[in-house]
Amino acid sequence: MEILRLRFARFVRFASSSCCASLRMTRRRIRSHLTRDHLNSNNGNGHAPAVDEVRNIRQITLANEFVRKGIHLGSLSIPVVYYFIERPTALWILAIMGVFSLIIDIGRHKFPGLRVYVNKVFGAILREHERDSKKMLLSGATWVILSAFLCVLVFPKLITVMAFSILIISDASSALFGRAYGKHKFLDKSLEGSMAFVVSGWLVVALAPKAMGHAMEYVAGAIGTVVGAIVEAASVRLKLDDNLSVPVSIGITVWLILYLLAQFDPASYGLLYDNIVSYK
Repeated sequence: MEILRLRFARFVRFASSSCCASLRMTRRRIRSHLTRDHLNSNNGNGHAPAVDEVRNIRQITLANEFVRKGIHLGSLSIPVVYYFIERPTALWILAIMGVFSLIIDIGRHKFPGLRVYVNKVFGAILREHERDSKKMLLSGATWVILSAFLCVLVFPKLITVMAFSILIISDASSALFGRAYGKHKFLDKSLEGSMAFVVSGWLVVALAPKAMGHAMEYVAGAIGTVVGAIVEAASVRLKLDDNLSVPVSIGITVWLILYLLAQFDPASYGLLYDNIVSYK
């Protein structure tokens, strides 16, 4: 148990340092991209358009994407806290948070006064479909909480911690690198962003807590990361919020691989599977 705690402490330190490094690298690209975006979206007179015009042209600026993903990284507290508490406690906490978030999300679509306040505080980092009250869609923050509740409810603890940590870190890496460096399209996103997702996800897999430190825990996690990257890149055509589809797809992949291994070769992988499923 002490070894697992030390390993997870290393993972948390890695997550914090890697996220900060990613944000610092991307920050250098923000000003140049903002300048380019304004020039590309002008009216042909050589001057940048008004703020309202830019908002109508672009869904969210790179600077606001930077802020959005910075807030998103705060959700790393979900798998970190869950690792140290029991499942029922985590479900209660997430259920309360989910209900509160749903009330705010639905309320801002229904009540103009609340919508004005929410848009004033968070409008700059909300995507176009999240602001559209006619569609009544949930925000990314609400989907994160609902996704966390589902993963905690369905998957074994270690799989949930790994899958959700990949979502938080790799989704941020994918978005920032894709916006700053993306040049080649891959499904609905950029190839560069998807590569950043995979690389950062593999690092998470390497440092995330394991049941036995068995090689197949790493292999299953690596394969799950690739599946998650593909699902994230296809999120638009799949019409699924990636905050839900990514951790669920990773969790299903990792769990299925370990389950099939235990079924086909119980002598080699049966104990590993049992330890992962029964880990509290």
